[in-house]
Amino acid sequence: MVTDWRSWMTQAENDLGDARRNLSARCYGVCIFLCQQAAEKSLKALYLREMKAEQPRTHSLKYLARKCGVFDNMDEETQERLFNLEKAYFSFRYPDVPPSPMKPVEADARIALSTAETVMKTVADRIKE
Repeated sequence: MVTDWRSWMTQAENDLGDARRNLSARCYGVCIFLCQQAAEKSLKALYLREMKAEQPRTHSLKYLARKCGVFDNMDEETQERLFNLEKAYFSFRYPDVPPSPMKPVEADARIALSTAETVMKTVADRIKE
């Protein structure tokens, strides 16, 4: 079942807003979790828009970015931050995935937020093309 890519993008924007609010509230783990969700949903929106097929059932940001053709256009630092956001998401979500239990600090949340914003900007720029 193919859904409208705009719905996915709207939810990604909502998740990013919630991530910002959680950063302000010092809820760093929730912020990181929502940043991953925002990045994932924006990449799935791009996939739906361009492939016109059901999005892959995965949480891997690196995989989604590659499937959408945007990973190789990212600089090395952004690629690394994307992979780190993916790892943090799994560590936060699953207590048996190292390095759990995750105890993020503000700097971790700020990096996650910056990464999600970069991914979403990349997606938005691609959609405008």
